[in-house]
Amino acid sequence: MNKSFAVMALSVIASAAFAQVTVYSNNPGGDAFTDPGTSNPGASQVLGYTGPNNETWAYNEVKDSATIGIDTVNARSGNGSLHINTLGGTHGSGKATMSLFRSNLGSLGALDSLTNWSADVYTESCDFAGQAMALRLYVSNGVASGYLIFDTTWQPGNNPNLAFGTWNNVDFAGSPSTFYVRGNGALTGASYLNTANEVTFGSAMSSLAGKGFQVFEANAGFGTSSGAFNGFVDNYTLGFGGQSTTYNFETVPEPMTMGLLAAGAAFVARRRKKK
Repeated sequence: MNKSFAVMALSVIASAAFAQVTVYSNNPGGDAFTDPGTSNPGASQVLGYTGPNNETWAYNEVKDSATIGIDTVNARSGNGSLHINTLGGTHGSGKATMSLFRSNLGSLGALDSLTNWSADVYTESCDFAGQAMALRLYVSNGVASGYLIFDTTWQPGNNPNLAFGTWNNVDFAGSPSTFYVRGNGALTGASYLNTANEVTFGSAMSSLAGKGFQVFEANAGFGTSSGAFNGFVDNYTLGFGGQSTTYNFETVPEPMTMGLLAAGAAFVARRRKKK
């Protein structure tokens, strides 16, 4: 009896510590948000998801005819994934980002208590060898601010080869010595990372520890001054103090599909009632 109670208690703790949330496209069947403008910071569109602490996702920094959306082109863990496509060529400044932040502009959590940061990424094609989706955390301590940036083509010899045409898992906290990040803004100063080059994620966390940094945004995206990119991301995970949330991107079913599902549910209910 005591053993059963202990197992049940552990199950409750596990479910509370690791939550999975579905973030749906704004439109039935999927999204294809774009903007032809070329000026920064680009266009944005908030998605319908709101979390318990005002967390929300948005398509942002969308410019030069790049397209971003949750669609069914390369589904992962369900019927969809986030899809980013920049065109290159005459649209060489294309950019698009999917960002998690709090709508009241509060912190997502303290960098010192970050215990999970990972995502599944997939590159269909790119003009740059080995280019994966860029992943970033925006951090600030009120004095210094900047992004921690994962970009596989910044210093190609550092990060492991993430093959095109397959899903790859990038897990910073789980493999802190495997994946490299660099800082921008004030993070490159002598009091912080002291370098514009890449360091392991573990080294970056050690350098910034105890300096009051909060995480205000987590994102995935791609932007370039030349070249095209076509890729996907799903199961974006962020957690602090052992409380982790995985965001699974899915498309809202088409009205006809929703109608069929409703009809099927009604049929099952009638059969049960007859029994």
